[in-house]
Amino acid sequence: MARVWVAQKNAVEIEARAGKSGRNKPPLALRTKNRTGSDTRKDFCVSILPRQPGWWFEDIIVGRTYDFGAALVSAEDITLFHERFAPNLPLKTSEQGREGAGPRAAESHVYALWRRMLWEETREWPVLQRLGQDALRYYKAAYAGEVLSVRLTFLATEDRNDREGVLTASHEVQDQDGLLVMSVMTRTLMAKRPIKAG
Repeated sequence: MARVWVAQKNAVEIEARAGKSGRNKPPLALRTKNRTGSDTRKDFCVSILPRQPGWWFEDIIVGRTYDFGAALVSAEDITLFHERFAPNLPLKTSEQGREGAGPRAAESHVYALWRRMLWEETREWPVLQRLGQDALRYYKAAYAGEVLSVRLTFLATEDRNDREGVLTASHEVQDQDGLLVMSVMTRTLMAKRPIKAG
């Protein structure tokens, strides 16, 4: 399934190309397009985690950051969310001085959109258990018509035993202009590569 990436910064496309280096370490080409439309290329060999299938806890690269998701904040969903899950909250109009903005989404609506994007992105990860969340923060409102995405950073790993380890990661929800809407930290129990018998 094709993925739509929404981010303010230059789009970075990583593509695997057939080569003589074998299946385990395919040569990769990095194309970075700048705002003028020109691009630069260079060949190198790196892990393309976490989208590459068959990866495990010990393959995680601490410090790696990448973007995923594209969640539309629609006026219809905002109204439905308020009616079903936040009836005590007023259906907020646009902030003063923000011309053309649609209705404002509740913070819990933004959180729900993040959870949906996270589930869609990580459902094939070697996740054993989601241990918890911390440092949830909201920075700006999200309005109807905006598109949210997630910037994920692997902050730290904690080795537990020969079967599992804990990943600590930060998640930054951004709008289509790259402005920070919400942030949260997560701890996830991840499986290690199975040890072959014998």
